[in-house]
Amino acid sequence: MLSDFVAASKTYNELETDFKAYKSELEPTLYTSLLAQHYGYYGYSLKRKGDLNEAKIYYGKSADEYQKLDDFSSKVANALARENVADILTNQNNYEEAVSVYDSLIVVYKNLNQSDKRSYAINSKAYAYSKMGKYDKNIEFANEALAIQLKTEDWNKAGYSYSQIGQSQWSLGKFNEAVAAHKQSILYRKKANNFEGMGYSYSKLGSLYIEIGDKVKAIAALDSAKISYTKAGLKDKLAEIDGSIGDIYIKDKNIPKAIVHYLAAYESLKALGLKQEMAKQLYNIADAAYIDDMVQSRKYYTLSYDLYKTIGIKDQMLYCLLNLGNLDTREKRYDSAEKYFIQALAISKEINGKREQAITYRKLADAANTRLNLVDAISKYEQSLAIYKEIDEKSEQSSVLLSIGYANVSLGKFDNAGAVMQQALEISKSTNNYGGKADALAALSDLHQLKGEFPESKALIDSCFKIYKQLDNAYQIANTYILDGNYYNRISDNINAIKSYTAADSLFKVEKSPDSRFTTLNNIGTIYFYQADYPQALNYFNQANAIIKTQPVVTESTLLVTTNLGEVYYHQKNYVEAEKILLLSLKLCNEKNAVRSKSSATMVLGKLYYDKKDYPNAIINLQNTYQYSKSTKENSQLIESSLYLGKVAMAQKKDAEAAKYFDEAIVNSIRVGESKNLWEALYSRGLMFYNENKLDSATVYFKRAVTSVEGAGKNIFGGAAAKKIFAADEKKVSLYNNLISTLIKVGKTDEALEYTSRSNIQAIKEKMNGVVAMSNNTEKSAAIKQQTQLTNTVASVEENIAKEKAKPAAEQNKEKIISLQKVQQFAQKQLLNFLDSMVKVHKDFNDNFTKSVNPEQLKEFKSSIPAEMAVLLYVVQGDQLIIFTLTNESTKAKVVSINGVDFSAQVKDFSVALKQPFKDKNAAPLSLRGVKVTNSAQSSHSIAETGTSLYEALIDPITADIANKTQLCIINNGE
Repeated sequence: MLSDFVAASKTYNELETDFKAYKSELEPTLYTSLLAQHYGYYGYSLKRKGDLNEAKIYYGKSADEYQKLDDFSSKVANALARENVADILTNQNNYEEAVSVYDSLIVVYKNLNQSDKRSYAINSKAYAYSKMGKYDKNIEFANEALAIQLKTEDWNKAGYSYSQIGQSQWSLGKFNEAVAAHKQSILYRKKANNFEGMGYSYSKLGSLYIEIGDKVKAIAALDSAKISYTKAGLKDKLAEIDGSIGDIYIKDKNIPKAIVHYLAAYESLKALGLKQEMAKQLYNIADAAYIDDMVQSRKYYTLSYDLYKTIGIKDQMLYCLLNLGNLDTREKRYDSAEKYFIQALAISKEINGKREQAITYRKLADAANTRLNLVDAISKYEQSLAIYKEIDEKSEQSSVLLSIGYANVSLGKFDNAGAVMQQALEISKSTNNYGGKADALAALSDLHQLKGEFPESKALIDSCFKIYKQLDNAYQIANTYILDGNYYNRISDNINAIKSYTAADSLFKVEKSPDSRFTTLNNIGTIYFYQADYPQALNYFNQANAIIKTQPVVTESTLLVTTNLGEVYYHQKNYVEAEKILLLSLKLCNEKNAVRSKSSATMVLGKLYYDKKDYPNAIINLQNTYQYSKSTKENSQLIESSLYLGKVAMAQKKDAEAAKYFDEAIVNSIRVGESKNLWEALYSRGLMFYNENKLDSATVYFKRAVTSVEGAGKNIFGGAAAKKIFAADEKKVSLYNNLISTLIKVGKTDEALEYTSRSNIQAIKEKMNGVVAMSNNTEKSAAIKQQTQLTNTVASVEENIAKEKAKPAAEQNKEKIISLQKVQQFAQKQLLNFLDSMVKVHKDFNDNFTKSVNPEQLKEFKSSIPAEMAVLLYVVQGDQLIIFTLTNESTKAKVVSINGVDFSAQVKDFSVALKQPFKDKNAAPLSLRGVKVTNSAQSSHSIAETGTSLYEALIDPITADIANKTQLCIINNGE
């Protein structure tokens, strides 16, 4: 067909010569009529070629010539020439000018009694309104045209009217009405034997099915379109169907096949010389390559832009610019991206394309949001939203509202965020937009978590999973796994948190979205951080930082990971490095007015200055976080800032103020079910009572803190090694020490023994987690399985007791607690007896379990202890040695201050001297619980030397308690 354009141009030039030569010989009216036709035909040829500006000129010349004639047919022909000019104006996005021409034509056709042409002009006007995003106007005028067509039984044009109505209903989110309208269009066009029109309607119907992912119906509709276009002999339309089939493969994520079809369509259209259709296929290829091959994508968007520019299709030029900007955004070239968006905005205003303006304002808002220019971002989002409301495009309204909501979250304006997110949800519900509904639920779920409303958050997460899985949206499923991980992270269920983050990370790898992995890596780092495994936390934070460190602008992700790195260094007591990083984060937050990120940085700085005893700076920073979280109801930060403001007040001897802050941290932790800081707030409040010598109150708070610690310890991710790190936190060791010593001071020796027992049971369970659970020995595997079941029983009973005791005193079921405690004692006894039997049968388990004892069991044998005997149990808790003395008359306990490290070294040295004596040649090697000791290490001290110092520590403090005893039974416990 390209050769046809060459021939048309040649013919035009020849006729120009002829018109000049024969002008004088032709009757003037005939000459004018022929010249008008000549210009009109050439205008048509130029229009088909894609030279639209030239085409407008020649259609204009044609109209001017017809204007010179006053007969009826010339008036009609004049109107038709002007109509072609209006059609080109519409294609070039000059919609207002086009509508003005159509309005004048509608009057002309009415005066000329040309109903069919009047209805066509009304439809053309309707189409221009649809291009402006005024879909209700489109439907109004298409229905006006339809009424004329049905009256005159013009089934062909009636089919076109229905097709327009269907497209606008789709844009308004009315899917069922859209499908019905397109099907009605096909029926009318079939009635009129209009195969081209049928093909058009089938292709639009196919596009709708592609949009909703119904591949089978889409292919069926496109096959019908191909049949119709074949009957009509329209090669260009058949080529476009190849492009639509490419769209199906895009939905299937089969990018190579999609590109094959787009290229086939492009080559067919190129052979026909159809520039506009060629540009569309170049655009499709760029879209297909967008995710996997940014270089190719950029190339084809640029080619498409250049081709659209030559033919003056401005709205498509705009979309090319937007996508070139998107590519720059992905490559962190934000300045270049913004230039593309600004160019696009200028075009959108030039063509008065409402929808295009809305899209461009949103892109500029996204760019501002990325740069943390949040106020500017919200302003531009609101400009976009206003236009989408004007054109009543509800699906986009919902999406923009969510963006406004997230920006408000970053500004700490939670109430504003919640309001717009709820609006987005209502819009999505009203339009049956399931994807939009899930997006809104996810946003609200995240907000609920920030406000400490965890049950509400989890319910919405479950709804999101259900919808996204139905829609097969892998990317959003991954984002929901992150949200799910955040939920478990915030309630200290680290095992499930890691599972969710790992699932998200796997999906992001499949979706080839490396930037999205930043969140999963960062959040996994927070899990290790809260478990006090700082090297692992640092590892993950550095991996996350590596993803974003190349970006040239500061984003919220930059602030997040910078603060996280500073907090790790703080907990590693590298205060110099921590302060340097945190002050950098604070500086960036202030520059960007990122108030939420700032509150995180000031929280850690406050803790750092507290540790350094720089209380004025600690208060300044902690108060920033406290006041922010008070105003936003962000409970996690409110709890932690309350805790540390309490610690500062306690250090400054401001007891009333300290108590207020600790109580606030406790109440809010319990209210929202967040346990990360609960135990420490309870412990700190208990210490205040301890310092005031209110030991009964101190005991209550210490016990509650222990319950909280033990609950958190059940959900540690990483097995025995991770649990060991968690349990080794010096503050947790101090908690147990203070509780046991307080119980001893108030004479509750049995309870002290019980808590020592609970501590010991925890240690045994940790050891069991260290046993390899896989074995080729069937008998051994069965034993390990039984051990796991017994362990789970103990854990379950402990959890049920803790839940009951957590209730207000008036609501507690005392009988249930007593009953559960009996079950607990029985379960613990079963577990320890089983361990003893395992050690005897499987000698390789010896190292795991021979150094443990259950102090609670000792009480059961108290009545069996001979009168002349005292049973001694020694428990080392940090720098405290607790000595339990049991006789058949009583149970007593004493707390002795020691240097834990030195004491441990003395015990080990004594053990070595016993096993392989160096100075005492007459001592023989020992057996330990029936197992021969073969340790070859030797001590440089004699048994007498090491024994004397240990005697002073172990026996002297209890001399009075064992004064009348002639036999001692010392229970081996640990060392």
